[in-house]
Amino acid sequence: MTIETRPALPRARLTGAELRAWLDWLGLDPAEAGEVLGVRHDTVRRWLSGKEPVPIRVGSELEAIDAATAEVVAELVQALQDAADPAVVIYRGDEDLWAQRPELQPYGARWWRMVVARATAEVPGVEIQWA
Repeated sequence: MTIETRPALPRARLTGAELRAWLDWLGLDPAEAGEVLGVRHDTVRRWLSGKEPVPIRVGSELEAIDAATAEVVAELVQALQDAADPAVVIYRGDEDLWAQRPELQPYGARWWRMVVARATAEVPGVEIQWA
């Protein structure tokens, strides 16, 4: 079975369904997506529903977010591979994550859990713990 690394980026404007696939891939809900894209969460919801077209700029911004996320995943993979007894903490809520890792704002706890899932898929035997 082949698993894609990320959703394909269309040559033009994203549809609402394509945007949903990207947000799921990135571990972002509409509120988090709005925060990182600089729009209100209800704007993202209108894009997702097809009530408003997704601006063309969003595709390249999602690619940039994906690249930044991939860097965080790679850093975590390296840290886990270097650890004698690899373990990683996940958070239930955004505030808990940001209290411990303020540099990750505006990305939230859902995004961090996705980062951890991707990293631990590459490093067997990692213990995942709640904060």
